[in-house]
Amino acid sequence: MFGIDKGYSGNNLDGQAAEASRFPVFFRVIIVAIISLVALYALVKAMLYEDQYSLLVFTDLSINVAAAGALILASLIVYRQKLGGLHGKTYAAFAAGLTLWFVAELVQTYYEIGTEDEVPFPSIADALWLLGYGPFGYHLFVTYRFFNRSAAPHSLVLVSALTAVIFGSIVPVTILHSSLLYDDLQTLFVNVAYPALDAALIVPAIMMFSILRKGRFGAVPWVLLSASILIIAAADSAFGYISATSPDSEIWGFSIFYFTGYLCMAGALYCHNRLFIFNMARAMKVWQRQNR
Repeated sequence: MFGIDKGYSGNNLDGQAAEASRFPVFFRVIIVAIISLVALYALVKAMLYEDQYSLLVFTDLSINVAAAGALILASLIVYRQKLGGLHGKTYAAFAAGLTLWFVAELVQTYYEIGTEDEVPFPSIADALWLLGYGPFGYHLFVTYRFFNRSAAPHSLVLVSALTAVIFGSIVPVTILHSSLLYDDLQTLFVNVAYPALDAALIVPAIMMFSILRKGRFGAVPWVLLSASILIIAAADSAFGYISATSPDSEIWGFSIFYFTGYLCMAGALYCHNRLFIFNMARAMKVWQRQNR
């Protein structure tokens, strides 16, 4: 897990094992922190429910802060481990996708609280969100190929079939309602692209989650990353479906899923930064403690 310098003695392995043994507690702290922040977010939203503008500002800024935190951690990973090796490339792709989604969140926030005009659709934010699916898809599919030896042979078929059935029902309904609401092909394309791309991400995300959720602690960052994309993609599909079929309905509860998804990303990236990138200074401190 931690890189091992050839000059270290065998005692260094004991030091690394001692630090690794603390990981389950460390992981529980991350999970508790995510749950606590989500609960606090939901509580504040409930308190602001009557003040629609304050609710909108709080919602947008909270999601932006969560996405910004995840992006900082993703950028730190790319800086520290560079582009070498399989995971160097996949984490760089994840950082690229997260950058596009973060900028899209900022643009959407500007439209919603920075101007008095009606929020355009489709907008620059939609273009950025759709572009972000590419690097996220690369991260998921390449990482899945790395771990898929542990998957049951029939799992991919079952997950793909179930996803096809669900989205095979959603997409035609979305097309029908969108064609009745909008008269331009661009808007229709965007409405269809979201659920189609969400389906493409959900399949490897579910497979990754099912393969690694019972694995050893080394799989935790990938489990959280897969869960984060799964949460956001599923919420995005449901939100798009409701928006297309019931455009006049008041939709406000989906933001908690986006907030949770970005928090899971941040938690996963923090775990990877803290425990899975070799740090010479930290390794020396462990070695010194073990050899006093």
